[in-house]
Amino acid sequence: MKKGYRKFAAIFGLALMVALAGCSSYLENLAKTGDSLAIAGDLFVTTGNLYDGLYREGKIGEDEYAPWREFAEMFKKAYPAAVEAWKTAKNHPDVDSGDVNQILDLITDLSTRLFEFYNKAFVKTTGGA
Repeated sequence: MKKGYRKFAAIFGLALMVALAGCSSYLENLAKTGDSLAIAGDLFVTTGNLYDGLYREGKIGEDEYAPWREFAEMFKKAYPAAVEAWKTAKNHPDVDSGDVNQILDLITDLSTRLFEFYNKAFVKTTGGA
């Protein structure tokens, strides 16, 4: 039960960081974006393991697994690009802050969708607990 709570707290923290980022300075946004990227990467691995296990155990069918597979393929392409863009912005703080905001928008969208998948898998594995 504690394990699920910690993951939920991490996800809630991610959502909070993303929401607060709109009220912050450029350097604060840059730091929060890096944190959000790290959390999103970890959550992606956790969610993938949940979906793979549920599918392998026959607890979900192709109809529930296929949307995850499609999202995972898109995430695997978008996430490294977002990380590289973030590294570039971090190494060149004189870059227009719109670049960081664009990365943050991408991570917000990916994280929102990722959280939806995680939530569905978490409910399946815990029975809603």
